[in-house]
Amino acid sequence: MMKAFQAGDLIFVRGHGPISRLIEWFDGEFSHVAIALSDQVILESQFFVNARIAQMSYEDIEVVDLRLNDEDRKAIIHKGLNMVGKYYDYGQLIWEGIMDILQLKGHNLLNSPNRVICSEILVNLLLSIHWFDDPDDIKYIKDTTPNELYAIVKKQLKQRNQDMAKGG
Repeated sequence: MMKAFQAGDLIFVRGHGPISRLIEWFDGEFSHVAIALSDQVILESQFFVNARIAQMSYEDIEVVDLRLNDEDRKAIIHKGLNMVGKYYDYGQLIWEGIMDILQLKGHNLLNSPNRVICSEILVNLLLSIHWFDDPDDIKYIKDTTPNELYAIVKKQLKQRNQDMAKGG
């Protein structure tokens, strides 16, 4: 059964193909991430495909509800449509692999401003609605992998829950 989601929700994917397995081996549990534009349609960028709008077809997923307001959900949809057609950034992916192997941190030297990987689309959209709170997270946010983005998002949601519980 497909998990329910709505515009602005992040969809973290556990892939089962050879490229997904390689990414998961280097990076962790998730090999791909997309953002919902509706309850059936996602925006994604993946190997051999430009950024595109597609029917949701992934099965092994974790949906993360960012608890966006209606205005932010509409902004995600509108700005997401402007991302369609951007080329995949193979250089960024290769450099991420090198950085993982050598256990380096810092800016990705091959991150092209005109090309995107899957997590970068989401980061750009979330930055556009000022979703991220932590300046330390924002410093290298455009160079994050799906698993790094997952950790940042989960950390910020946990902090927001704690702040709400304290009445903040």
